[in-house]
Amino acid sequence: MTSRISTGFVTFYPDTPNYKVLLLDHGSHISHPKGHQEKGETKLHAARRELKEETNLTAEIVSDTYLSSHSYTIERNGKSVSKQVFLYAAITNAGSIVISNEHQSYYLVDIPKARTLLTYQGDVDALQKAENWLTSRQ
Repeated sequence: MTSRISTGFVTFYPDTPNYKVLLLDHGSHISHPKGHQEKGETKLHAARRELKEETNLTAEIVSDTYLSSHSYTIERNGKSVSKQVFLYAAITNAGSIVISNEHQSYYLVDIPKARTLLTYQGDVDALQKAENWLTSRQ
């Protein structure tokens, strides 16, 4: 079995007076912006790079450490792939969102709506931890 590490952000987008959560629609699932950690990258560097590549946004304020880690197995080209995902929390710049061709669309929604849209329980759990992080900053 192949193993992969993915890192990303529970992404809060400025929307006065509150924040919206940015979610990406992959067609088969809805999740937070994330992607594979490349050789030589730290988890945080990979998360920043992936956010920029997938959404054109920059993480302006970031949690000091990752807030959530969860694992799951997927089938890719007839092979099992074990994925471990590390998610940080981030507040982004209020820039234009341009999604990559890996995604069908995106959602900017309030936190309760984000909980209903996320496909995986690990992503929902990460959202709760990120919400706590955001609240502690205010």
